[in-house]
Amino acid sequence: QPESAILAIGGLRKEPAVLTDAEGNDTIAIRSVQYFCLGFDHRLIDGADSGKFMLELKRVLETWDRPLS
Repeated sequence: QPESAILAIGGLRKEPAVLTDAEGNDTIAIRSVQYFCLGFDHRLIDGADSGKFMLELKRVLETWDRPLS
């Protein structure tokens, strides 16, 4: 207490990933990957709301276009 949720953020690292182009062809490429884990108190937060939060976090990070400075 008093935390109702904790977001764990893993380190950024490069991993192989399978990419599919517009024609349906698969290729293997190296991509930067970072894992996020949300732990929350089910007595205070509904699981669906935490899922919506994680989807929004993913959307924001994948479409980030501002400089970090």
